[in-house]
Amino acid sequence: MEKVLGLDLGTNSIGFALNEIEEKDGIVIFNELSSNSIIFSEYMNAEDRRNFRSGRRRNERTSRRKEITRKLLVSFNLATKEILENPIEYFNNLTKLCKEPYTLREEAVKGKKLTKEEFTFSLYTIVSRRGYTNLFATQDDDKEAKESEKINSAIQNNKNIYKNSNFILPSKVLTVKKENLEKDGFINVAIRNKKDNYNNSLDRKLWQEELEKLCDSQKNNKELFKDLETFEKFKDKLLNGVNENSLGVFEQRDLKSVEEMVGYCSFYNLYHENKQKRVVNAHIKAIEFILRQRIENSILGNLIINKKTGEFVSLSKEDIETTIKFWLETPNVQKITTKNIFKNAGLKDLEIKTSDRQDDTVQDITTYKAILEIISYEMIVKNEDFYSNLLEVLHYYVSKEQIITEIIKIDKEKILTNEQIEKIANINKNSSSYISFSLKFINEILEKMIKGISYQDSLTELGYFRKYTNIKAYDYLPPLNPNNEDIEFLKNKIPDFNPQEIFYQPLVSPNVKRVISILRRLINELIKRYGKIDKIVIETARELNSKKDEEKIKKSQEQSNKDKKEAENLLKSMNKDISSKNILRARLLKEQKSRCLYSGENLTLEDALDENITEIEHFIPRSKIWIDSYKNKILVLKKYNQNKSNQNPVSFLKSIGEWENFIGRVNEYISSKDKKFWLTDEVNIEKIYNDEKLEDRFLNDTRSATKIVANYLEHYLFPKQNEHGKGESNDKVIRVTGKAISELKKLWGIHEAQPTNEDGKKDRDTNYHHTIDAIVISLLNNSSKKALNDFFKQKENHFKTKAILENLKTRFPISKDGKSLFEFVKDKVEKYEKNELYICPFMKKRENIRGFKDGNIKLIWDENLNNFAQIDKIDINKNLLLNNFGKGLRKDLKDDEVKKIFENIKNRLELPKQNNIKKALEDYEKRLLETRAKINAIKDEIKQEENKLPRDKKAIDTQESLEIKEKIETFKLNQKELLKEMETPCYFLTKDGKKQIVRILKLKTNSVTKADSIIITDKKQNNRVQRLDKEVYESLKESKTPFVAKLNDNTLSVDLYNTEKGQVIGLNYFSSIKSNILPKINEKKVSLIKNFEDKITISKNDILEVTDLKNCTKEYFVFNGGGSISGGNNKLELKSINIKDTSRLFLTLNEFALTKPIKINFFGEISYEEFKKN
Repeated sequence: MEKVLGLDLGTNSIGFALNEIEEKDGIVIFNELSSNSIIFSEYMNAEDRRNFRSGRRRNERTSRRKEITRKLLVSFNLATKEILENPIEYFNNLTKLCKEPYTLREEAVKGKKLTKEEFTFSLYTIVSRRGYTNLFATQDDDKEAKESEKINSAIQNNKNIYKNSNFILPSKVLTVKKENLEKDGFINVAIRNKKDNYNNSLDRKLWQEELEKLCDSQKNNKELFKDLETFEKFKDKLLNGVNENSLGVFEQRDLKSVEEMVGYCSFYNLYHENKQKRVVNAHIKAIEFILRQRIENSILGNLIINKKTGEFVSLSKEDIETTIKFWLETPNVQKITTKNIFKNAGLKDLEIKTSDRQDDTVQDITTYKAILEIISYEMIVKNEDFYSNLLEVLHYYVSKEQIITEIIKIDKEKILTNEQIEKIANINKNSSSYISFSLKFINEILEKMIKGISYQDSLTELGYFRKYTNIKAYDYLPPLNPNNEDIEFLKNKIPDFNPQEIFYQPLVSPNVKRVISILRRLINELIKRYGKIDKIVIETARELNSKKDEEKIKKSQEQSNKDKKEAENLLKSMNKDISSKNILRARLLKEQKSRCLYSGENLTLEDALDENITEIEHFIPRSKIWIDSYKNKILVLKKYNQNKSNQNPVSFLKSIGEWENFIGRVNEYISSKDKKFWLTDEVNIEKIYNDEKLEDRFLNDTRSATKIVANYLEHYLFPKQNEHGKGESNDKVIRVTGKAISELKKLWGIHEAQPTNEDGKKDRDTNYHHTIDAIVISLLNNSSKKALNDFFKQKENHFKTKAILENLKTRFPISKDGKSLFEFVKDKVEKYEKNELYICPFMKKRENIRGFKDGNIKLIWDENLNNFAQIDKIDINKNLLLNNFGKGLRKDLKDDEVKKIFENIKNRLELPKQNNIKKALEDYEKRLLETRAKINAIKDEIKQEENKLPRDKKAIDTQESLEIKEKIETFKLNQKELLKEMETPCYFLTKDGKKQIVRILKLKTNSVTKADSIIITDKKQNNRVQRLDKEVYESLKESKTPFVAKLNDNTLSVDLYNTEKGQVIGLNYFSSIKSNILPKINEKKVSLIKNFEDKITISKNDILEVTDLKNCTKEYFVFNGGGSISGGNNKLELKSINIKDTSRLFLTLNEFALTKPIKINFFGEISYEEFKKN
């Protein structure tokens, strides 16, 4: 019997089924050795990790920069030591003592000598917020900088105002805006940006200019600096750093080189004794290599065509060298394509033939061409080593300043001028990427290809295909890309281990790495228990795709959803039933411009929905391709399709004299290039019909993540023994698509044995459905493929589905003890549902959880609550019209929703004291809604007018179209004025008629705050984190010690105390453990734990056994990390193991309900952990 492992791989799950399989008389008999699902914790994507990390580091750097500035001010006797001991108090006093810093700076540059306090205050406010910069954008892509377009446009606008207004200081741009509002009667106008408003943003260089002007204005101020030398020393330390290890206040640390992110050559890889990095495709040798390879492949494939004669031709050696010489020495465009590769080089009528859906790009040489415009070809050839190093610097570093510094370091012979270095640093590298070979290996290949040896033969002679031959199959899977420590372990673990045999896979996403890491452990356990595995079949989830794969799928899905929506709207407009079947028929009708593609006859919607008149035709029969793809579906009149059966569609259409007409109709009606090619390319259709193993082509999953997993497993468990793998079939590790498995499940009726959701689709709220999928995957073999093929054939011959299934039933897989696959799966599902079987929650314990939620909490003691209440800050601006979904996603709220928000805010006001604010909110709400309605009305009018214009943008303007465009421009100007009106803030009139702005409201909550910790902000103090209580709070207030109140974000762990009256919970927050604060325990339970018998600490994702002593039952759960001890509670928060339960589940611990931690291994087997005496 053959041992086959089926794997269903997801982003945070692995379903596996190891079966012994044999085939008797065409029937597959399987004996299950093991199966289960492994669920691991949700993956935090790279962007979120990066944001957390960069936010933390940014805060640390800001704190450090400000601290260095304060020390510098003290060392030059410009501030007292109080600025170091209590900076908040110090600057609070300066705020009361001095004018606002903008006014002080303006007075200073106009000649006023500032006091030490005034100078410190006006300077430090610049250092605290030093403005925006995009250090890592080159001049070429400045406009496409990743930062919000709002910030960039606001900065540019303010820069232009400053440049054109001859202001004395950059900040005058901001103060003038304030002055203009004050002239209009507003008071308390803010100069700094408020949330989501970037209108007052200034470039960092402008703030540096302001700081330098401030300093220079005071250089002769003897109260500040005793002489010019002291002033220069201060200014230098401020701008350039206090020592060689520190930065100036406006400097920013360069990003690290990205060299470590560049993969190694696929021949001279990381584990080769002469490892080499991959080379960038902008390198002259890489371009030559790509050109020679493409030309050779085109000659071998007979793809070079003479456009004049229509004949396919070969190229002489001279023509090949002429073409390559042209593109290396004198390229005249940025992209080499199949159309211009020979034409531009002087071979006018020649090009490489490609299909409609093929990209015609041979090589993007934008970067190389830009370099050639700065340094000559001769210089590159003469200084090839320097050129290679230059390209590495250009691509390894990000900012212009970094690139210039590094070029100067490598240019020891002064090959480049300063002007050339500057130009090279500004080159846009967006078109560059790395090819899979190193420069060393490419040179070795080129040396052979120039001598006339083919590319494939060159690789053979260099030993590329012999690299991993004669490896013995491993019985232990090594880690993916092992480090030095792993290699030392493997040397001891595996007899005759050779590091050169290690499988190398560059740039694997963290998500795929994690899946492979757990899969490796699983397979090693399976081999240990059951011995060698004979075959592995893998299906991977779409979410494991590469970004490129994912984007392609996303784009396709967006178009598909758009088409479906339009089809649904058509059905609604004609009062037809909305069903998936009708939507598909309406969609095809719209796509085909209401014509039958076989006859060209007109179709109505009624025709399309009537199954007696039309039918959905699988253009290439499913018995040939299996897949139920939309591109293979067309809507045709039944009378023209009834004789087709499973014939070759080209032969069928030619037999009725419609093939040429069919091609014409497809080209006229169908807009999708992919579908056009599929339906009309005769060569492709014939190839499909002549391919005996065609279903394998459609079964095979070619996505990057699946390939990586399959190649990794094949490399170690089923290594190739011959060069090129000659004579060896690739049937030991099979990659299969989810669509193919879905079809098998339907054929075998498995979908009926699984729980379904309301839509009748597979219920993905179970954790065990991965096991069922893996069982089906493991049973994919020639017999099951033939059964599925026969099913499709009989369907095409118009047999009834029920009769076909009844006929095929005898060929469905059965278990060793005679159960049908359906019954076997049904039993498995029931066991999971009854918790007789458990999946394996393989959750990582998180010990680096953030201690507190972001943001500080304002508190007030509430006598009515006899506790602390929270003060919420609510921004009053136009964003109250929007629903914020996070990550920049926003959507307009309906008027009723906006009114409700305003009503809630008004209900929290302290009336009658804040009656004036209430009135201001009512006026502002009305103004916002009315203005938005006017803006929306104008948008509709613009749309209506735009619809009257010709769709062809190149159309010549007529008198009518010019009038429409003028009308649109008028609408847009009105719209601009209304948008400006939206910026007018909420305000109320004071007694003296001034407009008091209501920008932020601080409103008290009516409930006790959840904040329970205080952090003293002075890092020099001991015991900085303390439990929040009234005594601590008032003591810190009285001593003027700066502190913030914080809300604990996560419980890191829970202490379980075994006492005479049951278990008592003690909550340990991350902050508590770090600061040696005792666990938080219900006050009524504290006395119980004085004499506790024993204790154990459980962490989030631990697995718990819960024993009900009253009913003598046991259940198993995952500990969700939290608990509740307020109001006399003694509860743990749990979640189900086999089901994804979104509702919160709490367990009260008492004398009758006890819990203890357990372990569940990959196979669902339970082992226990004992309580430990503490």
